[in-house]
Amino acid sequence: MKVLVLDSGTTVRKIISSFFPTEDFQIFEAGTAKEGLDLTFQEHFDLITIGMVLPDSDGFTVCKTIRNGLIDNKQSICKNSKIFLITSGNIETNRIKSVESGFDGIFPKPTGIEEFKTVIEEIIKLAYQSSPIESKKAGKILIIDDSELNLLLLGKILEKNGYSFQAFTEGKKAYEYLQSSNEVSYIFNRLDHAGFFRRRACRSNT
Repeated sequence: MKVLVLDSGTTVRKIISSFFPTEDFQIFEAGTAKEGLDLTFQEHFDLITIGMVLPDSDGFTVCKTIRNGLIDNKQSICKNSKIFLITSGNIETNRIKSVESGFDGIFPKPTGIEEFKTVIEEIIKLAYQSSPIESKKAGKILIIDDSELNLLLLGKILEKNGYSFQAFTEGKKAYEYLQSSNEVSYIFNRLDHAGFFRRRACRSNT
């Protein structure tokens, strides 16, 4: 798997790169938007991490450019790559804009080595993860998240892709819904507080 690490900080790039297992990943680094975009037209990257602030641009603009796939009439070969934003800015403030820009996910820029390791492990897991939804006709998707903003974003993504879903911010209400419905085929649970469900994604009715 080829990985592009795009960040203005040399130390940050080295730390991020060091957590990708060398036997599984080939790492490329870039410190400016131009360097990063040039690479996306030369190499196909399976995974790209982008910092928010760059000397000559910003992460949102770079991601949009990659997704649009054209620079000077040249075709990008990375428009379908997994792209993640790593930012020291406010996650909730930037979440909607990151989705609109084409990012697959957004993560806070860690302040310590162990936090960096945790973030990279999560990114790798998401990059490798294929969609658990095998069919749009399989049934309704149940989403549980105590963040109404997350529910709004997930709902928009599911609607855009033609999926039927039901969303709840409380585990108790989701549990009651499950007791009265046999239409749910998948559960995506992202509750941060203790409740009826632990944080996991699982298939119901099995």
